[in-house]
Amino acid sequence: MHSIEEVVREIYALGRVNRELQRRAVPEHPPACLQALGVIARGEAVRVSDIAEQLRIDLSVASRQVAVLEASGWVTRASDPADGRARTLATTAAGRAVLSDTLARMADAYTDVLEGWSDDELSALQTVLSRLRQDFARVSEPALAA
Repeated sequence: MHSIEEVVREIYALGRVNRELQRRAVPEHPPACLQALGVIARGEAVRVSDIAEQLRIDLSVASRQVAVLEASGWVTRASDPADGRARTLATTAAGRAVLSDTLARMADAYTDVLEGWSDDELSALQTVLSRLRQDFARVSEPALAA
């Protein structure tokens, strides 16, 4: 029987090795900026405050990440038609290409890691991870559970 403390340790350890895998697979892109870029790509009329809220980071940190994304040509800013004082963000073709390339490179890295796993094991892993993510979201932020 496993204790909850052991489960917590495994989740933290998985996070550490996953971050290292991402650093090796995509060394030229800061993981935090890729997360912000993902938030922008998934949304419509995204503001810097939306990024800060979704990533649970300070507004100043989100603003700096967006500045890096904009300087890289991966996002553009436009006036918010609903509020002329606000600016919204959208991904550019280059930004979408970076996300697509990152996903492909991470998939390659995971393919290497999971090479010895059977189809049944991979299916079970996907099911358990999906449930875990949904349960975490349900407890931490009900709107993220969907």
